[in-house]
Amino acid sequence: MEEVGKEENSSHFPFSTTQITNLTDTFFLSSLRFDCCGPAFQSFPSFLAETGYQDVTDSAKTPFQKGHNTDLPSFQYLAQRPELFNALQTVMTAIQSADWMTGLDIFDRSARAAGTTTPQTPIKPFFFVDVGGGHGHQCRRVLEKYPALHGRLVLQDLPEAVEKLAPMDGVKVMAQDFFQKQAVQDAQFYYLRRIMHDWPDASCLKILANLSAAMTGDSRILIDEVVLPDVNVPWQAAMTDVSMACQLAGKERTRAQWESLVQQSGLRLVQIHTYNRLLYTSVIVLEKQ
Repeated sequence: MEEVGKEENSSHFPFSTTQITNLTDTFFLSSLRFDCCGPAFQSFPSFLAETGYQDVTDSAKTPFQKGHNTDLPSFQYLAQRPELFNALQTVMTAIQSADWMTGLDIFDRSARAAGTTTPQTPIKPFFFVDVGGGHGHQCRRVLEKYPALHGRLVLQDLPEAVEKLAPMDGVKVMAQDFFQKQAVQDAQFYYLRRIMHDWPDASCLKILANLSAAMTGDSRILIDEVVLPDVNVPWQAAMTDVSMACQLAGKERTRAQWESLVQQSGLRLVQIHTYNRLLYTSVIVLEKQ
């Protein structure tokens, strides 16, 4: 919150209603706001008073647990309520975004090279692993742009997210908890989209450690997230940050916070590619040291 500084008027930011354009039924969004987020927001003031106004850093001890009278972390709670869990997946799929691949040369070069390999050229069995990828929207986008990658993409998420999905042509779908050992070893790219902002730093480091253990020297991690400036953060971003803390003990991170997290992980920061400067949406490219 301290990064807000001078208020800047902007009507555009991820998760604002202007970004939700593909929902055929507003029930999904309203149910998340009222049934899921509402009790947590209402409990936030008393939660902060009880905890001495400290940062929320434990995903099992947030206003969400207080508001819903549960000991379960929010994702486990939602998994037991299919109507809310499915609403979350629908909303996340519907959020509009610019093409994160545009201008990301390291990905484009590798994708084109992978599509032109000969039988004599050693290739990695899997090129792209969408970690926590929900219903597979990003895998479809990658295949649309690089059809030669057919059969070399993997969609991973929790069983409740993927077990009822229809088969996806050219994409291997598997259940995977990113807090467990990564099942796909030696992929070219491991991609995380809007995953890290759901978690406190300690949990993010566990996610990165599991991916790092699966990587070889030329593997890369792509973190698709908002990278905020260190000062003069728009108020919409601050509100999203509050929401992440309230529901998940997560946060929207500034560039300095991302750099600190990467340094703690033992990985090397290769590049921060900002593909939408209005929304600060960026791809953070990491490699092994």
